[in-house]
This record gives sequence, C-alpha cells and structure tokens, in this order.
Amino acid sequence: MLQAALHKKIVVPTLEDTLTSSVVGLMQFLPDDIFWSLLAESCGVSAHLPASIGKITGVNFWPRFDARNTCNSTYVEPDVWIETDIYDIVIEAKRYDGGGQCLEQWEKEIIALNNERGNDKEIIFISLGGNTSHANDSCVVDGKEVCIYKASWFNLLHAVNNRRKRLPENGSGCLSRLLGAIAEAFFMHGYYDIEWLESLECINLPSYRTSLFTDILNFDNHDFFAALYTPAAGFSENSIMVWNEKKN
Repeated sequence: MLQAALHKKIVVPTLEDTLTSSVVGLMQFLPDDIFWSLLAESCGVSAHLPASIGKITGVNFWPRFDARNTCNSTYVEPDVWIETDIYDIVIEAKRYDGGGQCLEQWEKEIIALNNERGNDKEIIFISLGGNTSHANDSCVVDGKEVCIYKASWFNLLHAVNNRRKRLPENGSGCLSRLLGAIAEAFFMHGYYDIEWLESLECINLPSYRTSLFTDILNFDNHDFFAALYTPAAGFSENSIMVWNEKKN
C-alpha cells in the first residue's frame, strides 16, 4: 500500500488516520526496545519516561472501549493501545502540531481503558501531535493522577532517521529498510527531517574544492542583474529589450 501510494499507483488521502496507521503500523514490526525508544524520543526532553516497558503483547489500532462513566453514548476510541506485560500505553494522535488535543478526550480514554482493564497496570498516555507545548501535562481520573506525555511527529521522524544513521553497515539491512519505509510514510504525509546548519559537523575541504567557493563569493553579479532591480512598476517591453542588449 505505501509503495503504491508513493509511486502514485493509488490515491490515498493523507489524513490523521493514514498517518497513524502507516507510521505506527510499520513501527510495530520493530524490535520492542527500538519501538519504545523511538516513541520515548518523540516526547519532550524532560518527559522522564521509563527506559523499558517490558514485552509488547499487543498493538491495537482504534480499539473500542466501554464508554461507561463518560459522556460518550456507545464507545470511546483512542488511536492506538499498546499492551505490554507491565504497562498499558495509549496514544492519542492528531494530524498537525499547534492544537487539537484536549483534556476531556484524554480523561475519557483513560476512564474507558479502566473500564476494559481495571487498574492492574500503570498507564502511559502519549499525546502525539496537536500539542501547543511539549511539557508534560496530567489529568486526574478516579482520584489518580495520570501523566500525559507530549510527543511530536517531527521528533518521531527525527528519531527514526537518527536511529537509521547509527545502524552498523553490516547485518542491519532489514532494520534499515524498515526504518526507511517509516521515513517514506512521513514523506507521503508532508513531514521532512531538517538538519539545521548549526547541527552539522565541520569538515575540512581539499584546496581544489575551497577554490570553487572562493570563485562564487568573488563573482560580481551587479551588472548582470542591474536591469532586473531598477523597474519599480514591473517590467516593460522596453526594459526587457535594454536588458537583452546589455546581456549581448
């Protein structure tokens, strides 16, 4: 499906659900520790998530939880529910950053999860996308405070690409291809991993290459582009003719 969409063999609407299913849907096939480390890295730097979540026993997309004690009439549907032998992890995803997440929805999903599972496991709630800040939040359900960890799709993509760069050259072809497919799923939805200049390592260029930069910096383009800078009211036929005469 992903490759067909990337090569425009099929048209897939790039929505919140397709973003979640294509990215997290591929991530579920990663080793448990890598899957979790990528999710943890997508959260704020002060999230203080557990280093390990144990063994993942299930990854469920759009489960329908019992809506008792909520304002929903039939069911409550979080985006992803990850079951481990230690934790219940809920992901509520939004398409874009900057807004969309809300306290009432988090509370409903935690109440509904408790309706399904009881309180036998600690809950890790990840608010992925739609956040106005990446600082941890919290809500109180049945007298118990639950931490809300704020995550970003951009952070998740950056974590995926960083993990891929750190892979050893030998013996990691399958993992590299899977991480590459996850990055392509982000690309399909308009997410790009940008490396800022200040984050790049300095390198020493051989002298024959530095001369190319020197030539570019010393090039005086004032005369060449002078006719393009002067017209204040747009280009006229006469100004174009003058520029052509100067050029020739």
